[in-house]
Amino acid sequence: MGGVDKLDWNIQKYRTKIRGKKWYFPIFTNAMDMALVNAHTIYCIANKKMPLINFRREVARFNLSLHPLSDPRNSGRPWYSVRAPRNEDDVRKILMGLI
Repeated sequence: MGGVDKLDWNIQKYRTKIRGKKWYFPIFTNAMDMALVNAHTIYCIANKKMPLINFRREVARFNLSLHPLSDPRNSGRPWYSVRAPRNEDDVRKILMGLI
């Protein structure tokens, strides 16, 4: 029981406080907090001691420094530039599919 109480206490210290409208969002944030606390415990055993808040900051900085897998300029819907018709003949050709 002592390990579970310590885990809950460490999770509660820096809990992710983002409210979502979906029912699974609190479960997801609690699982992420639990994973971070467990990773911090393993890190402290293997390496030097580090406060939990500094460990969370380092993890966040590392995740923010990762390069995206895709180019953000190419994500989303494609954008097509459309020339503005100059006169009525151009409008007719555009509508007929000649241009």
